[in-house]
Amino acid sequence: MKKWYVILILLLTVTFTGCSKLTIKFGDDENIQLKDDNKDKTSKEQKLSSVEYPDDSYEPLEVSDEFIVAYNNFTKKVVKEIFVEKNNQFFSPISLYFAIAMLAEGISDEDALEEVEALLGLSIDIAREELKKIYQNNYYDTEFGRAYLANSIWYDYKLDINSEYTKLLQTSYYAESYKINFANADDKKKIVDWINYYTENLLNLTPENYPIPDDIVLMLINTIYYNSKFSESYFELKSGDNAFYQTKTDTVEATYMRKIFNTSCQITDDYTLVRDTLEPGSTITFVTVENKLADVLNMDYEKLVNPLGTGKITVGSRIDLTIPKFETFTEYQLTDTLKTLGVNKV
Repeated sequence: MKKWYVILILLLTVTFTGCSKLTIKFGDDENIQLKDDNKDKTSKEQKLSSVEYPDDSYEPLEVSDEFIVAYNNFTKKVVKEIFVEKNNQFFSPISLYFAIAMLAEGISDEDALEEVEALLGLSIDIAREELKKIYQNNYYDTEFGRAYLANSIWYDYKLDINSEYTKLLQTSYYAESYKINFANADDKKKIVDWINYYTENLLNLTPENYPIPDDIVLMLINTIYYNSKFSESYFELKSGDNAFYQTKTDTVEATYMRKIFNTSCQITDDYTLVRDTLEPGSTITFVTVENKLADVLNMDYEKLVNPLGTGKITVGSRIDLTIPKFETFTEYQLTDTLKTLGVNKV
């Protein structure tokens, strides 16, 4: 019987593009101004801040109930906008939450900041404090597994960004800051190399498959790398029907993993929920939709986090669970989604 590893790679980038003149407010003044097109192709790469990453020698920090409620509401709003029936989809709400919070730190326009804070569900001061806890809790490399969160800001060499802003991202979000020339191929490759480094190169990004336009003037990047194994091993099914039904008639071949173990599950008319445990104590929840995806997306997310809601519940029961091994990749353009959710001015 083999341990089955779960490897999770997430990448989220927020970008701003420039034209003949761009003005964005960070701090009290208009501190970002780009008045000329990028015609100089020479490298301008410069690392402006380094990060002292947390170690794993401390006790986990408790995240507030206020943040959990706000985060669950945020997740529900975004997922309902981007998930559709019949498509395989993969999304990390915390990655987007980090990126939006880092953006919010630089917004001086009060109305624009209110829009962003309304989506976050918290003031940026509170969100900042809670996200730092989450970062520290989820940055570790032990015998049980590895989790890395990484943040960075990249901006055009002609921009003059408030140093207090980049310092805040460094100390509260562990974000590195770089000044580059987005028109220079070597500088843009530095971004690709940075992403590959913090995701153990599993994305295999290259300048060809991750092109960065010349007219971008600011990038905020969040990556999440998670590699762990289940507390109890699965075994691979070697024989039998390995068909995975995409519809009632269409199938693809799949490799299935199976184990019988004690856990909790919940069965309702809308979904079946089973929880599994990963080392060193994380949990993963499998949800099968019985009717429509909307039935699950509209539910109280606390029922997914804590399967003690209505319906037939078994705790500590012997469960026979079979799941397919799979890889999935999803790409979203979230500008219109954020506008729909009320973020317009920024």
